[in-house]
Amino acid sequence: MMTDASARAILRFVWPGRSLAEYQAVQAIGRFEGNYGSAFAAANNWGASQTGARADGSCPIGTTPTTDHDASGHAYTACIFRFPTPQAGALSLVRALTAPRRPRVGAALWSGDPFRIARAMSRSGYMAAKPELYAVAIERNASTIARALREPLRIRRSSSSSSSSGIPLFVFLAAALEVLCLVSLARGGRA
Repeated sequence: MMTDASARAILRFVWPGRSLAEYQAVQAIGRFEGNYGSAFAAANNWGASQTGARADGSCPIGTTPTTDHDASGHAYTACIFRFPTPQAGALSLVRALTAPRRPRVGAALWSGDPFRIARAMSRSGYMAAKPELYAVAIERNASTIARALREPLRIRRSSSSSSSSGIPLFVFLAAALEVLCLVSLARGGRA
């Protein structure tokens, strides 16, 4: 596996001028998903980016077949893209996370909150894993990277990470109760 220091150098080269939180988050994802490109028969694929298998079950040229699992835990054949260099694999991960169709992921990366990042990734269709479990993987890998690079850890849970919307749970429940009362009153019922 590539060292965390080498991976950071590549990430800074392909995505210059970012905050430490952004670098730690994307690097943690690349470490977790593709082992900095050494996973999947050394495909240089940092983000486990893939396409589906053909109708006959084979994978297109330029991909490597591997078993993956959908959100329900069912196994399927994923065709993992192969990249010519680690730099190309890292750039593909950055582009996938910061694509215009994923504006919330970019904002979440900047925040450094692993739960916000994982939720945004899940909502954007990047992954099928449960966001809570994925957030733990981001947090764990970022911590390992920060220790290895002797830098301050910028990936931390915010105080609002406990609720799925980023709103404290009691505020969410109070708002939900208010909506239920209003719906009941609108239908002629009693609050």
